[in-house]
Amino acid sequence: MTKISEPIQIKSLQLKNRIVMAPIVTGLAIDNRVTEACIRWYEAPVRAGVALVVLEASAVDSMGLIVPNQFGIWDDSFIAGLKQLVDSIHRNGAKVIIQLVHSGGRAWRAEGDNTLRLSPSGVCLMSGPDSKEMNEAEIQAVIDSYTASAIRAKQTGFDGIEIHAAHYYLYSQFLSPLTNRRQDKWGKDIEGRARIVVETIKAIRNVVGKDFIISCRMHAVELFDGGMSTDDSAQIVKLLETAGADIINASAIGSGSWEIVDGKQQLQTTSVPPPTGKPGIYIPYTAKLKSACNIPVIAVGRLAEPGVADVAMDSGIDLIAIARQIIADPQTPKKMLEGRYSDINPCKKCLNCFKTMRTGGIRCPVNVGWDG
Repeated sequence: MTKISEPIQIKSLQLKNRIVMAPIVTGLAIDNRVTEACIRWYEAPVRAGVALVVLEASAVDSMGLIVPNQFGIWDDSFIAGLKQLVDSIHRNGAKVIIQLVHSGGRAWRAEGDNTLRLSPSGVCLMSGPDSKEMNEAEIQAVIDSYTASAIRAKQTGFDGIEIHAAHYYLYSQFLSPLTNRRQDKWGKDIEGRARIVVETIKAIRNVVGKDFIISCRMHAVELFDGGMSTDDSAQIVKLLETAGADIINASAIGSGSWEIVDGKQQLQTTSVPPPTGKPGIYIPYTAKLKSACNIPVIAVGRLAEPGVADVAMDSGIDLIAIARQIIADPQTPKKMLEGRYSDINPCKKCLNCFKTMRTGGIRCPVNVGWDG
């Protein structure tokens, strides 16, 4: 029995092992709602032994979508469809929390829609409409949107929620000094930059009670010049834990740069580990985050390769999340738990999943049996 097979208790949440299905937008939603294809997508990895599903990013505001065919949770009409998905995941033996997101300066806009995107300081992150610096009322409205969405998640039957404060979506934009240049209480220093996430955690905790799980996804490190350091992240983790977070889901930025696109300087980043990076490249940074807090921490980053998950466990990390490898081979959790790493159909790292989820539904050249 490997360490990833061991159960773990997080408040009232009992997980049967340490494997987490990481949140990846599938692009299978229609009108931002759950479909039969969505339900079928999650069935295989859950039946293969995943203990916890972090459901793909779900928008708290219709103007904060990452892609058009993404889950929404900004009003009560989404509850019925999400409940079908929750019930299916529970019935097949896993727990599930839903990731809540507002993509801010990276928000999708339909062609011809010039509505300004929201951001802490108006920094450009993609082509299309500009980003505007948010005022106090807009900041509070976003916090309220997260809070209302968390209430819906609890009503739906989710075991908890996750606040998406990574990958340079809105809350990540607030955390980073590159995209948050404010000199008011929502910026200026680490405490100010983390304030919107802290206030959101407090607001959610106030309405969902003490036992409902609140996770936060953030960066353990940003591996490019000027990016957030692990020392910065460790300070933020302490603030989030004090505010009431139960889990830290540690992602990272593998590379980033300023580019001139369509005549504008844009910050472009990716969470994909550098091609030259070894499996588990983010483990040391995530372990440092773990040492800064007293709550469970999830690691990610090519952890399904032989021996790498055990290295993460030996570093003190509590759970390991699998993303693209589960897309390539949904039976990966079962094979890992049984120690059959040589039987895993490996991800080709082609990023076709990232491309296709924006154009009508996730596809993978390894997972050829998936019919969408």
